[in-house]
Amino acid sequence: MAVDAKDQTTYGHIRRVRAYAMVLAKLRGITDAAELMAIETGSLLHDIGKLAIDDYILNKPGRLSKQEFEKMKMHAPAGDEILQQIQFPFPVAKYVRAHHEKWDGTGYPDGLKGEQIPLGARILSIADAFDAIRSSRPYKLSFGIQDSVELLRAQSGTMYDPDLLELFIAHIDDLEAAAAEASKNIPQLSFRDYSESLDSDLSSSPPPFPYPTVPSTAPAELVDLNEFCSSVGDHLQLSEILPILSQRLAKLVPFSTCIFFLDTGADVLKAEHVAGKFAASLLGLKIGLGKAISGWAAAYRRPILNTGPALEFQDLDGDFTSLTDTLVVPLLIDEQCIGTISLYAEAPVFYSQAHLALLQIVSSQVTPLIARVRSKPEPGSTLIDPVTRLHRISYLSVAGSQMISSAERNQAPLSLLYLDLQNLDHLTSLYGPPVRDSILRKIAEMVRTEFRETDLMVRFGMQAFVALLAGVRTDQALRLTQRLHHHIRTSSAALPGQHFHVSCQIGLATYPQDGSTPLALLESAQRSLYAPPATSTQDAATANRIVEFPPRP
Repeated sequence: MAVDAKDQTTYGHIRRVRAYAMVLAKLRGITDAAELMAIETGSLLHDIGKLAIDDYILNKPGRLSKQEFEKMKMHAPAGDEILQQIQFPFPVAKYVRAHHEKWDGTGYPDGLKGEQIPLGARILSIADAFDAIRSSRPYKLSFGIQDSVELLRAQSGTMYDPDLLELFIAHIDDLEAAAAEASKNIPQLSFRDYSESLDSDLSSSPPPFPYPTVPSTAPAELVDLNEFCSSVGDHLQLSEILPILSQRLAKLVPFSTCIFFLDTGADVLKAEHVAGKFAASLLGLKIGLGKAISGWAAAYRRPILNTGPALEFQDLDGDFTSLTDTLVVPLLIDEQCIGTISLYAEAPVFYSQAHLALLQIVSSQVTPLIARVRSKPEPGSTLIDPVTRLHRISYLSVAGSQMISSAERNQAPLSLLYLDLQNLDHLTSLYGPPVRDSILRKIAEMVRTEFRETDLMVRFGMQAFVALLAGVRTDQALRLTQRLHHHIRTSSAALPGQHFHVSCQIGLATYPQDGSTPLALLESAQRSLYAPPATSTQDAATANRIVEFPPRP
């Protein structure tokens, strides 16, 4: 009953295994009372070692990873050790230890082969496997009798004792009848009915906590977040992305502390970024998968709402008692959890279903970006683009912030240009990457001649450039924009015997009117690509005047 309570995926399994095993033992001609008692007790207790296995592994709705399977395998020797303490007057512990050994010697935990495997364990192995195949589990559908028989027969002589297996199959009707009878006598544990009714009530009830609905600013913030995740974010490093995400998240869901936990690949979550209170203390915090609050959310791939943060930080030095509520949502992609967004709040904030819904939307937007960025090689020599010899976009956050600080101190203007090559994808599909690289090099060289040494120009993605122009007003930047349009439109990138005409769009943003950070200016410039054309005569005249750009030193 204890195993059934813990491993809810196999409820009733052990009683059906007992029925199969006892019928098969008698068919095999076993009459010794102690031997039969060992097989019967082993049938009921063969999975007792699962009490030592983490719940998230037992109940995982999918294929176990290699590391998870290695942990699962420990249930056989764990069961042996548990049962040895009881000193049964028959060899039940030995049978439990060996019930996953295989006839060909590839089983576990000891790699026993053929008749080295105790007979009682060989019987348990067949009974256990057949019921597992027949039953529905979170990671598989159930099989019919004939399909189950064929699956077992395919493993005859490799996994199972061939003689025992043929005896089992020959009397399958009797075995099924015994198992059906055993299923009628399974005790109904009242806590199961209570848990199921509670789950049903919770799923159908309205949000339990009164709280204002989604703020009116949320839709716009979510749109901006989606634009960041699908464009700018791909060109930054993870260390640059996570602070931006936490800043944007603060406009959607309140928190005192925000942690982005990411899976390290060793069943451990690590706090890769912490914002807000206790940031210095919590950065780098590690939590085992399935442990504490965030570890559980990651292991079971389920959100957690309204749990006391003390469970998260109980093993840490420091006073975290000011944090009173927790909201954790897993970062899920392709049915895998790569981490969590974990929020902790101080009173009077109390997380609601509306907060949960918002955080789940955020998670769905940011998880693909985080997964993509984590798959990239580490920065270093990649800071310089080998094709154009320009810095990559990640350099903009460092140098651009310095240029903005200088503009603020000196009360000087600063403009950002975003130049997007419109038909480069088409040219690449026609002529290949070498032609694309040749075009990019030529345009980069041509555009760079229009800038001064004090200006910053970087490559953005596959077909765009970004430039920060110190001391340049909006009207001056507009004139430069027109000149760049003209040069690119009237020039062509050439290879021997071929000419490629490139079209482009240029967006403009000015500090501080359009933003106070490099990222804000870049996003504003990207949006201006799609702004409607000038409608007034004065606007049109200003946009079309082409005058000399301030001379380069």
